[in-house]
Amino acid sequence: MEKRELRLRMLDAFTVYAIAFIVTVLCWVLYGFIGVAALYIGYALAVAAVIIVSLKTKLKISAVLKFGRPGIKEIISCGFLTAGALLASLPAVLFVQIILPDFAESSFRFSQIVGNGAARYVHIVMLILISAFTECMLFDGYIFTRLRKGMRLLFVALITGALFMVFRHDLYVIVPLFMCGAAISYVRGRTSNMTLPLIMHIIINTVIMAFTDAASEDPTALFGAKLGIVQVIGMGLILLGSALPVTAVGMRIMGDFKNRPIFEKAIVLLVSVVMISTGYAISRIS
Repeated sequence: MEKRELRLRMLDAFTVYAIAFIVTVLCWVLYGFIGVAALYIGYALAVAAVIIVSLKTKLKISAVLKFGRPGIKEIISCGFLTAGALLASLPAVLFVQIILPDFAESSFRFSQIVGNGAARYVHIVMLILISAFTECMLFDGYIFTRLRKGMRLLFVALITGALFMVFRHDLYVIVPLFMCGAAISYVRGRTSNMTLPLIMHIIINTVIMAFTDAASEDPTALFGAKLGIVQVIGMGLILLGSALPVTAVGMRIMGDFKNRPIFEKAIVLLVSVVMISTGYAISRIS
């Protein structure tokens, strides 16, 4: 019976996801005719789909939109986990920039959407906030709630991270989307409300949009020079090595890494030091 209920909940979650995904694709097509208004329509329809299916499955909206006041420790942990996810995913973006430069330059550019008129900054703020709320409601509200009962948090985080990655359909930042989506879902599970996940969505959307804009216009803008493959490997190791302890601290504050054996913590620290040292040595090779 429990397995059957889990399958039904998964079917509900993926049904809502499929509806929202199709709506966003259609709105990107519609964008060519009516401009940025299509995006607002798409987000509104996605929210409506979540509400309608929630009512149909007798899932209270209060369970989907469950907000609360986070504690100081949770806020600090959220900061570490957000930083860790971004650090861990940046090497993949660097590799795409080096291996497929034409693809990177032709990737999604936010400035192309909002234009350069007087309403530019209004559209930027509105789209960041509306997209963050819609994604949070869809992934960390409905989908998370449907999957969490009967499934381990790690699996739920990985599934929602993968769905978030595909939903945004921007292959240039596919790894950051997955890593950040999983981190947000983890925070949702540990805090039992959507306040911090919503803040994380806003921060991550802002960072990713700014990053893709800068990298699309000038691949050297972020690092001051066009990096070679050797330098990218070195910088990637440094970033990954830095992400390990940052993420571990975030999980420790949240309570998950607290009772692990001391040798496991020592291994994480050792691996981090080795990766950073190796990355630094490699990056110095001219």
